[in-house]
Amino acid sequence: VNIQLQYLPHSTFNNNVILCEGDVYVIGNSSYSLPGTYIDTIPAVNACDSIVTTTIVLNQINAVTVIEPNCNGSADGTIQIDNIIGIPPYSYVWSNGDNDATLDNVPSGTYTVTVSDATGCELVEEIIIPEVPILDIEVVTGTDTIICEGQVGVLDAGFNPDYTYEWGSSTGFSSTESSIEVTDAGQYWLEVTNSDGCTDNDTFNLSFTNELFDADFLLPSEGVMDEPIFAVDVSWPLADSIDWEYDEDSIIHQQSLYNQEIVSFPYTGTFTMTMIGYFQGCEMAISKDIEIFDDPNMLTNPQNLELGYGFILESVLFPNPNDGEFTIRTVLSDDVPVELWIFNDEGQLIDKTDLAGSYLHEQSYSFDNLATGVYTLIVRTEFDWKYFNFVVNSN
Repeated sequence: VNIQLQYLPHSTFNNNVILCEGDVYVIGNSSYSLPGTYIDTIPAVNACDSIVTTTIVLNQINAVTVIEPNCNGSADGTIQIDNIIGIPPYSYVWSNGDNDATLDNVPSGTYTVTVSDATGCELVEEIIIPEVPILDIEVVTGTDTIICEGQVGVLDAGFNPDYTYEWGSSTGFSSTESSIEVTDAGQYWLEVTNSDGCTDNDTFNLSFTNELFDADFLLPSEGVMDEPIFAVDVSWPLADSIDWEYDEDSIIHQQSLYNQEIVSFPYTGTFTMTMIGYFQGCEMAISKDIEIFDDPNMLTNPQNLELGYGFILESVLFPNPNDGEFTIRTVLSDDVPVELWIFNDEGQLIDKTDLAGSYLHEQSYSFDNLATGVYTLIVRTEFDWKYFNFVVNSN
């Protein structure tokens, strides 16, 4: 008996399937709902088995391009559906009612698109166009401003080379500078435009008062390291309040009184202190420098003369101590006016006297209600000043 055998190979099939999310693909005795590659053997009754390789991908939006609007609040943003896994053709339904693959000319916000393919598979995607930062201008004054007589109003928006500036005013004033100085009361407005054409604007009301306010403070031109230094407010009229500004890394705060700031300096060098005075809505800032040495013998101006020379040759208060009655005698090198300032130990002004020009000033005081304590006298001319303490014993 001759038997002839014939080899028959398996049948092999490759199957690519696009599956709607949530659907199930069935082959033989197997069912699949997740993407991946699967190999199944399909048995045959009178023939060889078949080997089927199935690759399943889910219907999906594969790529989206989002283009932000140029400016905050503008409607020139874009969403584009770039790639879809599915069976074309596709239809689109956007949450704003559009039906194209690309959504044009829309502002920042959240949008939903439903994409359907030829088999009826639906994809729902939520897409966000980010909010574009506001072109935020900040003018130094910040709010409406009152300027005292004799002062100039400054409105400073800060300089950015990518911005253009357009100032206008109810007074007819206009400028393209980032910072302006104005002397007329009125309403001022500013529009700033960046290189993308985005704009921001603000409005300011500038008013002037007839009050004359001269912010000033006394600070020695020189001092010694680690020794207390007194900065004394001598603004006139008296400031409603004052603020002190200085570098706290190089100037150490010791004590604050009503009109004085007591500091010390841990390093040598030249340092700047600034006082900002406020009076009936007016604001004025003034800065002064002090040079600090590590050896008292290096002081070139031990009398605390601000300009290195002065008019005050001698100033004495007698008697000291006293019961509130005393005399101040001041001898000058020229016939110039003198200011006499008297403060209590909390820094509050007790009296200010202006004396006309003379070589010799002698001013007597009689206070009935001074409390026992230590008081400070400041004698000041246009170019120099001296201060010293005296004691009142009212008992």
